[in-house]
Amino acid sequence: MLVEELAPEPNPESLKHLRNKFDYIKQRCYNEKCASYSHYGERGIDICSEWLNDPNLFIIWSLKKGYNKKLTIERIDVNKGYSPQNCKWVKPSEQYWNRTDTVTNREKKTRICQRCKIEKQLDKFHKNKSKPLGYHYICKDCRNEIYEEKKE
Repeated sequence: MLVEELAPEPNPESLKHLRNKFDYIKQRCYNEKCASYSHYGERGIDICSEWLNDPNLFIIWSLKKGYNKKLTIERIDVNKGYSPQNCKWVKPSEQYWNRTDTVTNREKKTRICQRCKIEKQLDKFHKNKSKPLGYHYICKDCRNEIYEEKKE
């Protein structure tokens, strides 16, 4: 099946990016040497046979679903694989909340510190504009302890 015939006006750069994206998804689902394999393939996350047997179908689906380079693919149910029924293209900031390791509760305005594992108010974390929600993952108390340990 030719992508160029079925997809709405495919841009050559978009096609290349989508092929690379599919290859990376395939690696993390099936290649045990891939750094992300433990988060995907090892957990049983796979690619539907439709896409696996014909990656062009993934590309066609992506273009029809509004793909652009600023979006990232999201599995709606993080415990299920990649398929047309379980995937969508979203902004990275949206996808952040659909992860197995999200430790922030937006409604309560709390976050679990990755060091002490205690849920604390966001104001107990240093601000950092490069992090989602603008806060570090280690609370101020733990950061101070780490700093003191390094001084000794």
